Amino acid sequence: QGVGVGVVAVEDTDLKRATEARVLAEREHQRMSNALTESEESFRTVFDAAPIGIALISAIGEHKGTFIRVNDALAKLLGHPADAIKGRRALDFSHPDDRHIVLHEDAPHIASPHLEKRLLNASGRTIWVDVHYSLVRDHDGAPSYFIVRVEDIGTRKEPERALLAALEQKNHAAMHLRKID
Repeated sequence: QGVGVGVVAVEDTDLKRATEARVLAEREHQRMSNALTESEESFRTVFDAAPIGIALISAIGEHKGTFIRVNDALAKLLGHPADAIKGRRALDFSHPDDRHIVLHEDAPHIASPHLEKRLLNASGRTIWVDVHYSLVRDHDGAPSYFIVRVEDIGTRKEPERALLAALEQKNHAAMHLRKID
């Protein structure tokens, strides 16, 4: 009889350890799950509440260059509902003369990858934007998607264009005066 009790005691101890390990593992899993949920909520808040345009654009396959997700600020800038932009190509919104200006996968080798280009909104109005972006890679290191920040710089571009036009007019007048002499 003593042998049986000893075996039960060993089994009870092993069972107790296994139960404690399982409880600790469940607590750790719950902690990690809560941290992931909190991180996802923070990302959503930053993405959705940002005062400037933010988008995720695919960097792979047949969907390369298509919007995965856009925030309300970018949707407003483009004059389309966010759902109407999702799945469309970023080039669909580019000014025809700026379609050659695209995001590059060599972005990690550029200190601060950004570009300036013109977009067309829903009404056809040209919008000058400054685009900053980062390439996100998957766990194997392959390109996955771009995180893109789009800022309207039209108020800065207007004075630049006016200055260039004035300089061009001045140069034209100077050339005309030289012809008269």
